[in-house]
Amino acid sequence: MKKVSMVLLFALITMSSFSQAKINGFGRLQLGISVNDVPELSNPKFLKSSDEYFDKVYENTSDDVYEAKLDTLNLNSSFITTTIKERIFHIGQIKLTDNITLKDVTLKFYNDKLYSIQVKDDKIDELITTKYGEGKAVTETKDHTFQNGYGAKFVKTDLKKEITWNTNDPQVSCYYITNFWYNDNGKLLHYEYASLNNKTIENIVDNETKMVKFRINKREEDKKKSLVSGF
Repeated sequence: MKKVSMVLLFALITMSSFSQAKINGFGRLQLGISVNDVPELSNPKFLKSSDEYFDKVYENTSDDVYEAKLDTLNLNSSFITTTIKERIFHIGQIKLTDNITLKDVTLKFYNDKLYSIQVKDDKIDELITTKYGEGKAVTETKDHTFQNGYGAKFVKTDLKKEITWNTNDPQVSCYYITNFWYNDNGKLLHYEYASLNNKTIENIVDNETKMVKFRINKREEDKKKSLVSGF
């Protein structure tokens, strides 16, 4: 009986430690640190467009570090910053502790403060779960009917799973997304990543980006109208 009580006590302590843990970063990458606190960012290569991102950075696991240059003309890219106060870095791999190295990491800074960490390394969900416990999982599925060249029909199912963790900070969100889906040709596509964000700053950046897009669109509309002013 005493042995059972000790097991229950240990379980309660473990659950309590998970529930009280505050998630504010991964290893030495903590929300709120500055660019200078990450030595790997001192001499980056530069990206000027989304095309360069997909050519050089997408699924990058090398030792290279890239910084997205300000581009107020690239309206539909989340890889290139459109506000002067934001800096975005893409890191092929970074050593966070003596025994943990993460690959394919994106860091976003606003006013020189880290506000977003995105990790595409496939072991990140296990690392988060090991330290903070099981998150809350939500799964979505969607069936698609395809037809092959012989007229036979078959069904393939998209799968999206999102796991969220309680960060014990209303300003911070932490989640992991796995997404498998089929394109129009029936080819299976896949991505997965973890994201830790300061939601307050994230909203500020989103609003500033929308303002930039509004000004650019208005300028383009005014330019078009000026060309037909005498029509």
